[in-house]
Amino acid sequence: MNGTSIEQHPYDCDGNNNTGITVNKNLIMAGLYHTPYVVCDDGIRFGNSHDELRIELLGIVFQQTPLTFDDCLHVKVSNCTFQNASTAINIQIQNRTSFQIVIQNSMFVHNSPLGIKLLLLSKNTCQSLDVAMKVFDTKFVENGVLDRQPIDRGVVVITSKYETASNNTHIHTFFENVSCKRNRGPFITLNVSKAVTDEMYKDVYITHNTMPSSGEMSNFLLVNSLYRSVNAVNASKTLCSDALECSLTKLMSTF
Repeated sequence: MNGTSIEQHPYDCDGNNNTGITVNKNLIMAGLYHTPYVVCDDGIRFGNSHDELRIELLGIVFQQTPLTFDDCLHVKVSNCTFQNASTAINIQIQNRTSFQIVIQNSMFVHNSPLGIKLLLLSKNTCQSLDVAMKVFDTKFVENGVLDRQPIDRGVVVITSKYETASNNTHIHTFFENVSCKRNRGPFITLNVSKAVTDEMYKDVYITHNTMPSSGEMSNFLLVNSLYRSVNAVNASKTLCSDALECSLTKLMSTF
């Protein structure tokens, strides 16, 4: 993408019968010369149940363009901006035994209800699954603020549709040099029953984030350290350097 799609005249998905764009091959989507803008309200879906898709997104601004990754193997996002989408990045895993997403030097702004959602769909409690999410040098600003529902909102959510076997699902998260400002809802929500998690948070700056108080949308609490985990098994080790602006205490945790 050569960057000729300026903000006022972005690339779009017109002519696709309002069903968005579907990609079922390995793809590197990169901006050249100037930053390209993409607007596709119905979104871009990456997925192929037969191949192990590898997707790279480099130097692109996605406006009002939700991205969905179905059963991909590896996703890399670098120097991208996601703004004004429903959920900016929606990941669904059903038939894979492993998945990794790496996000670096990117920004998530004004996405509601979520910035990133990773959903596990497999019903097979005997199948092993290894999931890794690594986020570096990235900013999350004012996500979740436009949605009026009090649940399922925030910055990053990792959850499952069905109960998983305790020893077969492993979730690895690594966040380094991440800024989380003026979002509504938790910074991290881990809700995968009986999963084993391995987590690291380093140089994470969390400030002026809010959470509904007493279930009322009109009353919000200012919460600067917000992390929610409802995993039955948690082998996490949270390491924070001196540069961490606020402690990642586990509020509302249930084990």
